[in-house]
Amino acid sequence: MLQVNDIYASYGLAPVLQGVSLYVNRGEIVVITGPHGSGKSTALRAICGILAIARGEVLFAGHQIQGLPIEKTVGRGMAYVDENRLVFPSMSVMDNLILGTYSRRGKEKRNRTAQNSKSVFQLFPVLEERKKQAAGTLSGGEKQMLMIARALMSNPELLLLDCPSMGLAPLLVSKVMNVILKLKGQGMGVLLVEQDIPAALDIADRGYVIERGRVVSEIDSRELSTGG
Repeated sequence: MLQVNDIYASYGLAPVLQGVSLYVNRGEIVVITGPHGSGKSTALRAICGILAIARGEVLFAGHQIQGLPIEKTVGRGMAYVDENRLVFPSMSVMDNLILGTYSRRGKEKRNRTAQNSKSVFQLFPVLEERKKQAAGTLSGGEKQMLMIARALMSNPELLLLDCPSMGLAPLLVSKVMNVILKLKGQGMGVLLVEQDIPAALDIADRGYVIERGRVVSEIDSRELSTGG
């Protein structure tokens, strides 16, 4: 589904990614971990088009997407969830969700909104309970759920998640990880950056370790299951 080949990216003159390569299959959870500041989140931003790639290529469903604006990658079936929980605080939960369908038009948008909101409410029942509530009044965990749910409203085939457990209580971390497992069961690919390594490795099929902007090791499912 996703093939990243030898990508380089920088913030200004400071190089951050230096030849990162990885892949994600359909229906697979792949985790990226490593020290703080190693380039994990930058890799997600480069893959989805938020950060320009200086060299290398990103293939999604067999097509090159590097250089495309993020709205184009969303339209092709990729969705990104930022670590900063960027909701529209004065808008209702439901209106935040509707924004996830912005690439649709007319009757298709109405049908997709109804269908996908039903699906995300099944994954996150608390959001249905609070659908008329201003998003800014939600707890940190509820905002994280809203961010993931809004991304799912675009009907993605691949979900990029940046530190979804950050700042959450253990019970909420478990709920978020269970949702990710359900998405995998529906055939969705998930590329996950996570600092809660035990929680991430418990659900992942494979993993990559990034240090100083480079992939230094790949962990397969056998090593994950044995704790190796």
